[in-house]
Amino acid sequence: MKSGKEINTRYGRMQIILYLVFGMLTFLISTASYLFFVHTVIPKPTAANAASWVLAVLFAYFTNRKWVFNGKTGIKQETAYQFLHFIEARLLTLLVEEILIWLFIERIGLPDLPVKAAAQGVVILLNYILSKLWIFKADDSRIE
Repeated sequence: MKSGKEINTRYGRMQIILYLVFGMLTFLISTASYLFFVHTVIPKPTAANAASWVLAVLFAYFTNRKWVFNGKTGIKQETAYQFLHFIEARLLTLLVEEILIWLFIERIGLPDLPVKAAAQGVVILLNYILSKLWIFKADDSRIE
């Protein structure tokens, strides 16, 4: 039988790997939808970013809950509470991303793709920290 430390170490590594895989997919969804919106129907970068955020957050919630943090609660109220915290945290990081996009694209005039990619890097790191320490924290106690 493996010790709790071995399981936690292996689980922690797997969690990070899964977060990176689904984080990259979320990044692709966010960036591709941003580029679509900003170059077709929503020319203002911050507005296009907000629209792409909706798609990315829905994808991220379901993948993070099911595969990354094993956030299944079994109780509808807990699931709703978890989703609410997820949205709150993502709104906070959306604010950070919107400020970066507004500053570097709309005010300074840098090209949108590198700025969007860099902003997404900051957001992915912040989202992992918030998910691990706040949203799905209680679920780590299920490891045996």
